[in-house]
Amino acid sequence: MIKDRIVIGSMAGMIATLFKDLPNYILYRLGIVKCIYAHLAASAHLSGSDVYTAIGSIIGFLADIITGGAIGVMAIIFLKRFGTDYWWYKGCIIANIIWLFGLGVILNLGTVNLVFGDPVFRLTSFFDHLLFGLVTVYLIYKWDRLP
Repeated sequence: MIKDRIVIGSMAGMIATLFKDLPNYILYRLGIVKCIYAHLAASAHLSGSDVYTAIGSIIGFLADIITGGAIGVMAIIFLKRFGTDYWWYKGCIIANIIWLFGLGVILNLGTVNLVFGDPVFRLTSFFDHLLFGLVTVYLIYKWDRLP
């Protein structure tokens, strides 16, 4: 059993990122949405066409998974402060904050080169982020048994 809260939070966030990315990738392959989260993450580091290269995809995936781990650390700190009662509701709150701030503010500040105002992408990303928040907080709830 892991006893370090930083490790638990980061691992939970990274695993939850995979759960968030999978439906997004499926919708992308089906042509329903026009970008994956790795593209958005890569566009914060790279310019235009470099985002869609193999190295761009690797950079984007790393940036996305690292961000998920960092959010997981913040989630475990939040849960330590406010408790794990109603963990599922707190997971939804965390997810909504990430979705509102990440896709509602950060994308529109010019920090990334790609900005998709596509309503389908924005709506599906809401549900992807709910899944992220629920998985992150559930894993923390199950793994963090320190007093």
